[in-house]
Amino acid sequence: MKKIFPLLLVLLLCVACNDYKKVTFEDVKLSSINIVGLDKANVGIDVIVNNPTKSKFILDEGYGVFYKDTTSFATFNLLEESVVVPHSCDTVPVNLQLQLTNPKFLLSLGLNLGELDVEDFSLDANLRVKNGVGVGKRVKLEDIKVKDLLEIVNKGK
Repeated sequence: MKKIFPLLLVLLLCVACNDYKKVTFEDVKLSSINIVGLDKANVGIDVIVNNPTKSKFILDEGYGVFYKDTTSFATFNLLEESVVVPHSCDTVPVNLQLQLTNPKFLLSLGLNLGELDVEDFSLDANLRVKNGVGVGKRVKLEDIKVKDLLEIVNKGK
């Protein structure tokens, strides 16, 4: 048994070393917004994901904070896990719950939301992605500019 354990550990690590970098995000679309309360909304996002690998990936945990300049104005949580199947280019639904941390701050931004500059917005996020065998990887994103995210997504178009 003592000789089998290191072999199993090495095998498990090899299985966990899937090439996450081969997975690409082709497009992102807002699919639904359901207002739950004065300070809460459920948001559905459809992400077209190209997964040429032989592994299934599961986004099973996600949470973070949206900022305007340096002021936090909303948090988000993943409502249910999202699954990316192997050898596919499919639409993956991602369901989030947004919670305003300070509704007065949102009103102070102004009622004309069309004039807001995306360069002023950023986010921090913590995500956990598991492969089909259950081995997970944590991804921590800090001070990601929303403008940069939109540019990355729009490159695929």
